[in-house]
Amino acid sequence: MGWGVTAPTPTTHRIIWFTVPGIPHGKTAGKHITRKAKSGQLVSGKALNPKDRSWYLRVQHAASTQVPPELLRPIDLPLRLIVVAWWPCARPLKRGTRPAEWKATKPDTKNILAGVEDALEGILFTNDSRLVDSRCLKLYAPQGEPARTEVHLRTVWPIEAEEI
Repeated sequence: MGWGVTAPTPTTHRIIWFTVPGIPHGKTAGKHITRKAKSGQLVSGKALNPKDRSWYLRVQHAASTQVPPELLRPIDLPLRLIVVAWWPCARPLKRGTRPAEWKATKPDTKNILAGVEDALEGILFTNDSRLVDSRCLKLYAPQGEPARTEVHLRTVWPIEAEEI
């Protein structure tokens, strides 16, 4: 095989997908804090935004309740992650229905991916360095459909010519 990577076998190949209900949330920049420790020294670091924590918990809860228990162990193989984030319909029509549309506004796709990757690290994959292909789509849901985030994770091997 090469590069110290084991190819997925029928017993290790996995395809996992689940849906996180509610409006998608991108990872925000952590707040830098400085405080005085009991010893009197100044201690600095980054604090996790409470909205990020809430989002991580929603993603983890959706994964733990929707993914079969036998698949809820960290994968240590090359992985492909696809995240489809659906926001509520932008402008509902009085008559008829509005189809799905691209969402070309904030948050950035990289922030949405980072939030999902951070939430699932240690639950569905050992480390986010195992992700060899990450994609994110941002869309407005068709009229009448709920806001949600669809997460698709699968093992990948070998590299196919059309993927290069």
